[in-house]
Amino acid sequence: GVYDARAKFSRVGEFPTYGMGPHELLLLGDGRTIAVANGGIETHPDYGRAELNIATMKPSYVLIDRVTGDLIEKHELPAALHQLSIRHMDTDRSGSVWFGCQYRGPGTDRPLLVGRAARGKELQLLDMPQDVLSGFRNYIGSVAANRAAGTVAVSSPEGNSLVVIDAASGRVVANSALVEVCGVAPDGTGFMATTGAGEIVEGSGATRSEPDYVWDNHMLRIE
Repeated sequence: GVYDARAKFSRVGEFPTYGMGPHELLLLGDGRTIAVANGGIETHPDYGRAELNIATMKPSYVLIDRVTGDLIEKHELPAALHQLSIRHMDTDRSGSVWFGCQYRGPGTDRPLLVGRAARGKELQLLDMPQDVLSGFRNYIGSVAANRAAGTVAVSSPEGNSLVVIDAASGRVVANSALVEVCGVAPDGTGFMATTGAGEIVEGSGATRSEPDYVWDNHMLRIE
């Protein structure tokens, strides 16, 4: 849907996302291009949150012109990874889009879950140490870039894991265990994270607890 923020967010139109199950979108640095993570999963109001097409799902990463709605680019993962749902994204300081995935295939599989996209290039999944990859339990909950620090953080509430990656090299530089961590946003030279146990972890490493709160999945820094 397209909404006018200057007119009480009235709906003024809609664009196709050229894929099934759009999950997140980003306005890229040119101010004109929208990146869309199409998770590939079909749902229907009559069936609640049931996922109806796991055997045939086809996730995609799409670029759309925000003015015309025209398709600019569309990229799909290899057929063997068609159950790797592309979910969350952020842009690093080079303009690359980092994305995190959730795997809907057999639980014993350990596919790569984090990747990056650049205009005109195929999607690139990031190799990670096996212990880090296994710790995600096939689920990335949030992705956030710290452009000043040149790092990207990905969280896994299923695996109680927060991993920080050097954006230039793709190397894992930190791996923290936090109960049901999911919300993540840049903070100073690091990241702020929130957990299902009511914890708020600041970029400095300081932690405070809000026991009356169970923080949900996502967090956004507003400048």
